[in-house]
Amino acid sequence: MKTLAKTISTVSLILIFTLICSTAYAGVNENSNKIFDPKKMSSGLIFDLDHIFNNPMKFRLDLHQPEKHLVQISIYDKDNNKVYSAFTSKTQNSQLFNLSELGYGEYTVEITTLGEVARDKIILEKPAYLNPVAFIKESETTKNKVTIVSLNAGSPVNFTITDEGNNVVYNDIYYKKDLRENINLNELPQGDYTLTLESNDVFESKNITIK
Repeated sequence: MKTLAKTISTVSLILIFTLICSTAYAGVNENSNKIFDPKKMSSGLIFDLDHIFNNPMKFRLDLHQPEKHLVQISIYDKDNNKVYSAFTSKTQNSQLFNLSELGYGEYTVEITTLGEVARDKIILEKPAYLNPVAFIKESETTKNKVTIVSLNAGSPVNFTITDEGNNVVYNDIYYKKDLRENINLNELPQGDYTLTLESNDVFESKNITIK
């Protein structure tokens, strides 16, 4: 069979890790529905964590204390590995953390001052639109043409066409995180076929008839 005609467009996403510091008060929320849940220590220090609405990999720590005592701020991942540590003596302090390089999950923020330790957790959840997805759609305007789409793939995507006898008549592998491709099927003989998109993350199959 001749090579199927195809048109390719790809989108690549790059995740970076940054840490931005500024100034304000603080705590830690255990779920993203909490907006304000401050924790207070015996020294009068209060702290609060807040999710960043438009960036699920970021959170803000706000801290306020009545006097300038030395405060240690530490962050631990779910395996209790310390991923960040710093000191401040400001009465008001705000820090914006971007954990893109560390990934989604549960993190513990630990505040230490005057021999007292307070901890709380924050969960950075992966939004649904970043989950792997694949679909195959027949063209509504062009005969024997389909569009294959795979988004957020974490492994190579295998595209296969099999005939009525389950014989593979076409196969290709795409090493792309995001794939959108138009496939012209006019070179296939008339009959019923099964089109399949498959990777470690997704599986999509569609039956079509070439007339």
